[in-house]
Amino acid sequence: MYKLHTPLALALAPTTGTALGGEAAISEAGLRDAALGCPAPAAGDRCTATGADGMDAAAANAAAAAIVDAVRAVDQQIPVGFGLGAPMADLRAAVGDLDTAGVPDRCQDLLGLVEADLDQAIFDSSIFARSLASYRIARENLVPLLEMVNVAVGSSYELP
Repeated sequence: MYKLHTPLALALAPTTGTALGGEAAISEAGLRDAALGCPAPAAGDRCTATGADGMDAAAANAAAAAIVDAVRAVDQQIPVGFGLGAPMADLRAAVGDLDTAGVPDRCQDLLGLVEADLDQAIFDSSIFARSLASYRIARENLVPLLEMVNVAVGSSYELP
């Protein structure tokens, strides 16, 4: 049985949902997607590093640099065990800046999931374990977004 809590800002329905049956019945990713209202992209529609033409190179470059710096700040705060809210808010702002740089349509779903996971992590920032779980999912999903920026602007951003 899974329980997922969604921030009030994201919830148009109840803020808690329960799915019975375990992973055989519904995957954790499927539950997240249903609860956040952001269905996972179709297999052939995944965000890839190619074809990111049309992005605002200066804005994408600045956002990617800010994302890397913010991830480093969150990672340095994790051993303390609390206080993740402020650095994650900085990361959320940097991801929002990437959105304004003109992320291609096929990467918008992934960007939306990253933003939703960071919103969840910030909402849960007083509960370390839940906040950290949402952050780790968002961090993993940032990798293909940074690869896309690298291709678009000829940079080499990587998460620490």
